[in-house]
Amino acid sequence: MDDDYEKFYHWIHRNFNVTEIFFFGGIISKKAFFDLHPDKKLKDFSKEKTNRKRFFKILKNVGYKVKSKPVASLYDSTKGEYKRKCNFDVEITLIALDRLDNYKET
Repeated sequence: MDDDYEKFYHWIHRNFNVTEIFFFGGIISKKAFFDLHPDKKLKDFSKEKTNRKRFFKILKNVGYKVKSKPVASLYDSTKGEYKRKCNFDVEITLIALDRLDNYKET
């Protein structure tokens, strides 16, 4: 799967005039992990977190600008289950506004 992200990165650069490609992703928090997987152990949490960080490192080595933050756990009382939440709306907006002068209309 990591190879697909590299292919995609290079395809974007070949086909579009871009200077940066961002990847926004969450890193599971301990609370979110155990809310979703109460039967798992601390080593399972550590393994998942380590794997995610390793994935982000691979993306950075390819050239992506990786932005991460902890994943929250929210209880949905209408469905009786926990859901993961990790919004990047504000971060994406700020990055876009900071680079507004670099955009070109075609």
